[in-house]
Amino acid sequence: MYNKNLGTKVKSRFSMYRSLYYLGKLAHILINAPILNKMSDNWRLNLQGPRMQSTPSAMLNTFAVSRFGETYLPAINRQMFEQLDSASLYRDKFAKQLSAEDTLYVFTGMDSGLLANYILSMTFPAGSRFIFVELPEVLNLLNIDIPDSLEGKLWVTTEAELPGILKQAGNEICIAKGQYHHYHSLAANAETLPDYVLLKSAIAQSLHHARFEQRLNYSQKEFIQRQLENVSENHSPAKILRGKFAGETAIIVAGGPSLDSQLEWLKVNQHRLTILAVSRIAAKLMLHGITPDIVVTVDPQEISFDVSREMMQYHQDFLLVNANYAHPWIVSQWGGINLYLGERFPWQTQRENIITQGPTVTNTSLLLAIEMGFSRILFTGMDLCYSRRGISHAAGTQEAKQGPNLGHLCEWVETYSGYQAETPIQLLHARQAVENEVASHPQLEYLNLSEDAAKIKGIKFCDSEKIKLPQNKKSLSEQLSNLNLKQVNRKADLQLCFQQLEQARQQLTRIESLTRKTFKACQAELHSHSPSSKLLKLLQATEAKLNKDYSDMTQLIKFYGFREFSAFLTARSSNEWTQAQMQQMNLDYYQAYSVIAKHLAGLVDKALSRVKSRQEELNPDDKLEALGIQWRQDNTPGRLQIWLQTHQVSVENQPTIKEFEESYSKMLTEVRPVYQQILTDANTQEQIFDKITLLKSQHHLQGLQQMVNNLEFVLPEKPELTRLYWLATANLHMLCQAPDKALHALQQIAQEQTTETELRMISILALQLNMLPLAETTLAELSRLNDSFLPQYAHVLRLGGKGQHALETYLDYLGKYPQDLQVWLKLALFMRAVQQNEAAITAFSRVLELDPNNLSAKQGLTELQTQN
Repeated sequence: MYNKNLGTKVKSRFSMYRSLYYLGKLAHILINAPILNKMSDNWRLNLQGPRMQSTPSAMLNTFAVSRFGETYLPAINRQMFEQLDSASLYRDKFAKQLSAEDTLYVFTGMDSGLLANYILSMTFPAGSRFIFVELPEVLNLLNIDIPDSLEGKLWVTTEAELPGILKQAGNEICIAKGQYHHYHSLAANAETLPDYVLLKSAIAQSLHHARFEQRLNYSQKEFIQRQLENVSENHSPAKILRGKFAGETAIIVAGGPSLDSQLEWLKVNQHRLTILAVSRIAAKLMLHGITPDIVVTVDPQEISFDVSREMMQYHQDFLLVNANYAHPWIVSQWGGINLYLGERFPWQTQRENIITQGPTVTNTSLLLAIEMGFSRILFTGMDLCYSRRGISHAAGTQEAKQGPNLGHLCEWVETYSGYQAETPIQLLHARQAVENEVASHPQLEYLNLSEDAAKIKGIKFCDSEKIKLPQNKKSLSEQLSNLNLKQVNRKADLQLCFQQLEQARQQLTRIESLTRKTFKACQAELHSHSPSSKLLKLLQATEAKLNKDYSDMTQLIKFYGFREFSAFLTARSSNEWTQAQMQQMNLDYYQAYSVIAKHLAGLVDKALSRVKSRQEELNPDDKLEALGIQWRQDNTPGRLQIWLQTHQVSVENQPTIKEFEESYSKMLTEVRPVYQQILTDANTQEQIFDKITLLKSQHHLQGLQQMVNNLEFVLPEKPELTRLYWLATANLHMLCQAPDKALHALQQIAQEQTTETELRMISILALQLNMLPLAETTLAELSRLNDSFLPQYAHVLRLGGKGQHALETYLDYLGKYPQDLQVWLKLALFMRAVQQNEAAITAFSRVLELDPNNLSAKQGLTELQTQN
């Protein structure tokens, strides 16, 4: 019996022996070759690196044909295809990177069309898709002819059209699952045209945005869970405020750093403005003598409580308006009046209440102000970007205490003052959402009081001192008194809530039973050649019943279980599906249905228990220990304070009261380690390094300058960032075409902190500055760290006239890695350049043994044989 492993070893060993044979033959030929140390001046390279410059249109329009018969644009690809044919170059670059199935591949540039041709010559992995994004001026020069069979699998497009293509169904699935890659053509990687730098960044940004949007589809579970946890507290809808403040002026107070400069003005004018504040800033306002009228909270994550916990002590001072899915630690422990946004139950499809608007609490606050009828809306602290110093939040917040943003990868926006500011993608989406909301209500007046805020179409900047305000504002407390919110029949409301939940639980139980039965039927026929008529009838009956009897609940199940249901989604077109795949998809589909229905029923059961607990809280007796069971489960010790508003304290309850008071006090005063870690993780050295690298690749001068400034600012407290400061400085100087200053900066890094990254940069700069000795010693050190630098080291030795040492380095490398076709080619070209033709023929022959169809080696042998 043939042993595959043994066969592989024998084949590998034979290949090694053949490599040793060629190396031995080369050594014999070159053992007395003093000419190697007498390099011709024709092989001296211009070590002053070429500077990026625009390409004349006449040059861009000129085509050339390589010696391998391949047509290309020299303005795009320079001489890239003259030494090696394109297929050899692409096999070396992409051979192991384009084999994944059900994957989206996006390329920057097409290398004069040769990269697209190479992809077209491949056998596409099942379900894979390819998008080529090219510069319009280059695309106009190429003849694009995509076979009909590849429609919906391959696109050639521009940056402007890319976002629309990414939204196509199969591409969205790949992005949602994270199954996509972004690669660069040879020309884009070398940045032969300045616009390729911008194109690479634009494509990365489009993919980042598409991924961000798709990730929202995977976060809905938490929203539904929180909504069910809050049903007992969400008894009064915010729609009762709709239109109550027509003609009035409101100010939305957010948590951006510009707020600090407006606090005194806000304090003086608070009686003339209805103040809507985001929850994280409410306590700060109270401490400065400013009482907000409404505080808005929306986020379902625990961190929302972390940033808002200090406001909980002011529950008698303002109205809380919470999203139906806001975190229960806030909603359940709020001792004052609250109104909820959105629908009370997640299966409700009617839209009667004022809704939430994402992605931030500021967006929801704006929509609330519009719905309340305000004719003029002011903003302060709504910066939606970092400050000039890189700070994200107002002074006193935990985020501000962390210092400037160093590690977050951000977008850039223009501010009202004209300078470019960083902003994370969430705030970029928030900015666009604000702009859309403003455009939908153009009859209102919108003013931002901060000139350092992100500029938004439809919102003007206005100095606060120039704003004319009314003498007094309309009283919110009077409006609430007229609505008699405190007189809501809580007992009747909770009973109605209980009935709704019980009805939902019964529906979910029936759906779970129905879909589990269908799942088992699909499982029984999983390996059959085709589905039986019985199964087909069952599938049709199941879908008909789900759609007819449980339409609202099935929408909730699919929304909540998006991740589970997406498991059976595929980027492949239906004509590519096999019978086995279709059977597996049916199985996955009904399994997702059954599992999610059962899980939702469990959440409803918990909500029912919580409603029962709230009903017991209304009883006049003081069975506090029984109530404490639910409070402990929910981690809401602050419920005690609400209970004490209507109950007397008995002696036997003193230990329980003490327990919950201490627990709540700790909850309000201690910063959770998890929250602290989230803030710390945003500025790790790895993230800062990645950001420096990205800014350099984007040629972002302002970004690097700001990074240098911010690092310099924090160095006294964080000396461990010294290396990154000098690295950012060096990259900044490189972009400014100051290689001497860049080299000086790199040489300030302590030797023990110098990594491969810095050494690589030093070697490049040394070559640019004609400092061959430094380049040689640096590459020698790099070669000791990583064998992959040996060929580059050999090349520099050649430039320094040390041909014999260069040859030995090449041979040393090939002795370790005898299968490296590219280095054999380099060695062959080296030998031919120094007129060691027999050695060149030997090296070319080795290339052909590794790759019999290699055009570069065939052409080289032909030319040598012609010379002989």
